[in-house]
Order: sequence, then C-alpha cells, then structure tokens
Amino acid sequence: GDVGHTIRVEETASNVIGPGSPATSEKTAMVTGVPVITKPLPPITGTPQQGQKLTEHNGTWTNNPTSYTYLWQQCNSSGRGCTTITGATTQEYIPVAGDVGHTIRVQETASNSAGPGTAATSEPTPLIKPEVPKNTKLPTITGTPQQGEKLTEHNGTWEPVPTSYTYQWVQCESSGLGCLPIAGATNQEYTPVAGDVGHTLRVEEIASNEVGPGRPAT
Repeated sequence: GDVGHTIRVEETASNVIGPGSPATSEKTAMVTGVPVITKPLPPITGTPQQGQKLTEHNGTWTNNPTSYTYLWQQCNSSGRGCTTITGATTQEYIPVAGDVGHTIRVQETASNSAGPGTAATSEPTPLIKPEVPKNTKLPTITGTPQQGEKLTEHNGTWEPVPTSYTYQWVQCESSGLGCLPIAGATNQEYTPVAGDVGHTLRVEEIASNEVGPGRPAT
C-alpha cells in the first residue's frame, strides 16, 4: 500500500517531565516496488519444430517494468526436469536437433528501479518435432540400362532419419532433361520396356517422417 507514496517519520523525545513536541523527518523518495507478474504468464508462439523460430511475448507485470531478461529451458515431455539452454537469452529461440522430443519453456524476469521481480515461467510448448528430412546424398541406380533388364534404386542419405520413402521413375530425353513420370513405376525396381529405348531414366525419391515429406531427391 506504500507504493506510489512518500514516507515520513515523526520522532518524539521524552524525559522525566514528559514528551517534547514531535520532530518530523524529511520525506523519503517515492516508494517503489519490484515488478510482480499477473495473468497471463508469458506466452510462446511459433511452430514447435526443429529449425522453426519460437517467440516469447512479455507477460503482464505491476509496478512499470523498465527491462526484461529471458532464459530458455529444455524440459521433459511433461514440462518438468528443465535445464538451461546455453546462450538462449533473447525473446526468440530456434529449436535444434537436441530439443526434439522435449518441451521448451522460457523464464521472464521484469525489473525496475527497485530491482528484479521473481521470474515468471511460461507454460511448456508441445513436444518439439523434427524437421522434415533433407537429402544429403542423392539416390543411385544400379543395373544394366537395357530393355528387359531390371534397374534398382538405392536410397540416398537423409537427415533426420526418415520413416518412409516413396519413388517415382521418370523417362527423360537423352540429355536427362524433359522428364515425364512413368505410370505405375513407383517401386525401387523398374524394368525398362520398348518405349524406354533411346531415353534415359531417373527416379525421384521422397523421404518422410512424422512431420511430413521432404523435397524430392532425383
């Protein structure tokens, strides 16, 4: 109740005869209080996925904060057992591979001339998902490039590790350009037919995980 006011003190001295007249001190400076969080807690927006930016938004605080500090934390699936993420001290954070399968929280501390308030911790994000697979090494084709001879596609290298693949063989010009899908050729194996003679063949491989498909690797 003193916040926003000044304070004085009256001092009265006494002896055996009795008390003297009160002496009043000079007033204090305006009484200020450290910030106190009110609802809502600082929210986090963004897609909870590796490589996708998360943004913290300031909560509502009393006593007119003049500055804020932030501390992002990696937590378990229930939002507990949190550990500090080194260097994550701004309002934005981009989850990395090590955050996948964890939840993320952020602690916000507001300060004013009276000092810092008690840190307020956001609700945890949903579990951080991995990014879609990215190809790091193209798929290959083995076999004899001849009508009636089986060709086999071998998976390329993808990160993070995919959970499934799809395939589409395409018939191309002699230069390898101008490719068109071959109907029904969606397995890792394909046997060229008479219509393929004089053409080159490619195969488009798409790797997927729980998030979705990556871009085709040809």
